[in-house]
Amino acid sequence: MGLKDDENMMAEELRRLLDQLPPHNQDLWREVVYFLHEITLQADVNKMSPVNLGIVWGPNVFWDEQVPHLPGNAATFSFLGP
Repeated sequence: MGLKDDENMMAEELRRLLDQLPPHNQDLWREVVYFLHEITLQADVNKMSPVNLGIVWGPNVFWDEQVPHLPGNAATFSFLGP
């Protein structure tokens, strides 16, 4: 199984999870993603590329209560990387 297959599987799982959210939460998520996209459009000025936003937002949004959290441990979310 290649990297692209893994990415597709993660995207499908994320879609499945998002579909389970209540409608208001789905609307909020859509607005947050739109806002983050707008931020990336100015990455040359604000230095917030998609990868940098993933480092900042990933640990706060995609967390597992069974995984111990260490302050500043962005390595857990390295699969979001470039």
